[in-house]
Amino acid sequence: MQRFTTNKRSEVISEKQYDTTENQNLLWLANQMEVAEGMYNEPVSIQIKGNLNQKRLKKSLQYIVEKHEALQVNFVPTSNGLKQVKRDQLNIEMDFYDVSVYPLPEKTQILDTFLESILHKRFDLTSDILYRFQLYRLATDEYLLHMVFYHIIFDGWSLGLFLQDLEQSYSLHESFETTNYKNIHVYKELLQKHQNYIGTNDYIISEKYWEEKLRDALPWSAFPAKQKGKLVPSYRMDAFQRIINPVFINLVKQYAKKNQVSSYRVWLGIYLILLHQMTNQTDLTVEIPINIRSRDNKEQHVFGYFVNAVPLCIQLTTDETFSEFVQKTNSAVQEILVHQNYPLHHLVYNPAQKKEVTNNSLCSTAFNMVKLPSFKLGGLETKLLTHQKRVSNLDMVWRLVQTQEDVVNLEIDFNSSKYDVADIQNLMDRFQCLLQLLLQNSEIPLQNLDFLLPEEKIIYQNVNDTELLLPSYHSIQERFYKQVQRKPEAIAISTGDNKYTYQEINQRSNQVARHLLQSGIQKQERVAIFLERSVESIIAMLGVLKAGGTYVPIDVKYPSERIQYMLQDSQAKVMITNRERQQEVDCYQRHTITIEDVFTSVSGQDIPNQNRVEDAAYMIYTSGSTGNPKGTLLKHEGVLNLVEWRSRTFQITENDIVSQFYSHSFDSSVSEIFSALLTGARLHLLNEEQRFSAQAYCKAISMNRITITDVATAFFNQLATELSDAQLQQLRPLRVLSMGGEAASAASIRNWQLKLKDTVLLVNEYGPTETTVSSLYYPISKQVPNDSTHVPIGKPIANTNIYILNEHLQMCPIGVIGELYIESIGTAIGYHNQPERTAQSFVSHPFSTEPSARLYRTGDLVRLSQEGYVEYMGRRDRQVKIRGYRIELEEIEERLLQHPSIQQAVVMVYQNEKEQPQLLAFYKAIANKNRST
Repeated sequence: MQRFTTNKRSEVISEKQYDTTENQNLLWLANQMEVAEGMYNEPVSIQIKGNLNQKRLKKSLQYIVEKHEALQVNFVPTSNGLKQVKRDQLNIEMDFYDVSVYPLPEKTQILDTFLESILHKRFDLTSDILYRFQLYRLATDEYLLHMVFYHIIFDGWSLGLFLQDLEQSYSLHESFETTNYKNIHVYKELLQKHQNYIGTNDYIISEKYWEEKLRDALPWSAFPAKQKGKLVPSYRMDAFQRIINPVFINLVKQYAKKNQVSSYRVWLGIYLILLHQMTNQTDLTVEIPINIRSRDNKEQHVFGYFVNAVPLCIQLTTDETFSEFVQKTNSAVQEILVHQNYPLHHLVYNPAQKKEVTNNSLCSTAFNMVKLPSFKLGGLETKLLTHQKRVSNLDMVWRLVQTQEDVVNLEIDFNSSKYDVADIQNLMDRFQCLLQLLLQNSEIPLQNLDFLLPEEKIIYQNVNDTELLLPSYHSIQERFYKQVQRKPEAIAISTGDNKYTYQEINQRSNQVARHLLQSGIQKQERVAIFLERSVESIIAMLGVLKAGGTYVPIDVKYPSERIQYMLQDSQAKVMITNRERQQEVDCYQRHTITIEDVFTSVSGQDIPNQNRVEDAAYMIYTSGSTGNPKGTLLKHEGVLNLVEWRSRTFQITENDIVSQFYSHSFDSSVSEIFSALLTGARLHLLNEEQRFSAQAYCKAISMNRITITDVATAFFNQLATELSDAQLQQLRPLRVLSMGGEAASAASIRNWQLKLKDTVLLVNEYGPTETTVSSLYYPISKQVPNDSTHVPIGKPIANTNIYILNEHLQMCPIGVIGELYIESIGTAIGYHNQPERTAQSFVSHPFSTEPSARLYRTGDLVRLSQEGYVEYMGRRDRQVKIRGYRIELEEIEERLLQHPSIQQAVVMVYQNEKEQPQLLAFYKAIANKNRST
């Protein structure tokens, strides 16, 4: 704890000098280094209607100041520490402003300006009167009494005392001067009592208790924010309030009485379950303020700052009932009350403890219930307005204010850089629905309750309204045949100066199929394709499909160990390659077919369809957590659905030219190839330079008049940030540019939109290999806001449903982060030869009555927006804990990307020399930016 040094003006020796409590010492320090003006200013307003006697009001306020010693002091550092010194002059000032002459809009603006200025006006604790009174005349018989107290001499309990005294003194205006000051000097005694507590046996016991509680960092329980907040912390608060339905108030009372707990602890239990519901955390922390006056009647009447804000830490288990959780909450509060007097900052700000406190607070949110006495001023009509605190070091403060027996107001102060009014209204709606649900089902385990609001269920239903009747094709090749029959001489594939018609591609793929059948390939057997990305590779794919087989593309650039593993794991008996690669593949001991020999040795006549829609069409290898890639088997049906959706959504016709960008061992190539060949469009293969050079890519788009292109998101970022306006103009033939593979950069998209406006439809596509390339998409038709750091992944494609679930497979509310599960016509058959991994990733559908229904578990963390768009938030396996704090690495990366000089950023966890986890950030600066910034 910092000690206070002598100040030239501060050495005061007087009988009027009082000790300070440890909490007052802390507020003194906060005042000296206050980062946000007015953070500890406490505003209160009283609306008054009637014939107000201003002199009587001022006299009443004078009486209150003279009665309560806390309102008579300043704070002065001395050689003996911080002291409170009573002022000699106690005459109050009550500023008067008449705004009744102004029209309503102007009057409101003037009033807001006045209230804002007094709220943020700093108090000099050494010399200022630590309260301010202002009276505003709003109309002939309408007034607003506005007051601001500095927190160091005022708390919520003091407000109740103030209102009682104001009512009594104003009503008994003829006799209140003779009222006996019953609590004179009790303030000083109470201060001394708390100072004497330091170092006692009770203090030591409580210190050990809190030391154990705070040994590890507390879980940071924060309501999900729609906005990430600014790089520079903002303490600005807004507020929203609502009167709670009296029916609910009575339900809580009845439940509390029946279960022998206080109403406050029932409300607190509901709040904590809401916090769990909105965060999916089971270890919860909330700040609760505790009145540390004893029950002694004298102390109950002491005005001042005698509250201790402490963290309530509680663990929720979803198999417990609401009744069990309320009892647990009750016990947790009772436990804290035993140690309520301990000044927590003795631990928190002790350098030896090495505690790290975000925003100088242990918690993100606070929950409190205040009971205020009924209040009247003579025969005047009055209404208490508990203004929100405009600045706070907390993200959100919940306050239940009970003004009458059955009148409870729910007030929420919230950080306006992270939340908006719609967020708070949603929380209030949810709180009231949760209240009713829990009280009516108090003996049912929490995990068995449906927490979704009715309107949220409608949003999910609308999002999943994706049913599309597909044309009655049985296989990919059957739809391809249809295009051949329609326009056999149309160009199917082009590359460089070479062009191939649909008839040519059909005949050559027929030759491959016949050769495979003659080689003894059986239906659904896997055939490896070991060819460069080429026309021949695509012909080989179609040939395998026509033979009824399943093609397995293998990139010729893979290491030999990986190739060997894929061949063995896939059990591919046949390998299609070319003469150039013949010797290279001999070591793999497979029956090898060279594509050149096929084209000269067998007939090119059509082959009857061999497949059904549920058969496997191809097997793509993706990275595996064990180090070995896993082979994913995808169906014909999934590809047909993907093509039908893309052709309708992007209006693909025979006049379109579709680029082929991706390696054929990557599943996005499936979308490119078949979106063209199954719709009658032309597929143009980009060469290697055009795939990796942004400049060469732009020239290729321009020269070949390409209208639809798919690229990796990282490549799009190059296009958007590294090319000149003139180079980007070469992309004007494009109608659609779809990106995918990683989270889209909002900054790159804004840069693109600035240069190319809306001439090209940008689409952010998302989809795991396991659900056939694409599952969700987001057409970026609007300007991306400057404060956005990410772009939604959108809504599900045709015949695809999405579920955002918590760890208990319950649907997550709107805005709450959960894991994305996908139900789709394109869901994979599974992982080849890996039944355990298949069972882990393809789980039983918890919301379907069909026994065979499955969901694919993506491992991606997402949330659903109010507009029905899915927002990608990171990987489940990229959640890390550093010193007890749960951290999303993607969120740190997003914050780094807000810096104007940073183009790309990656954050990783590594072990330092002490084997402790630390974060390490890598970034790429934007060219020509001042690196010193």
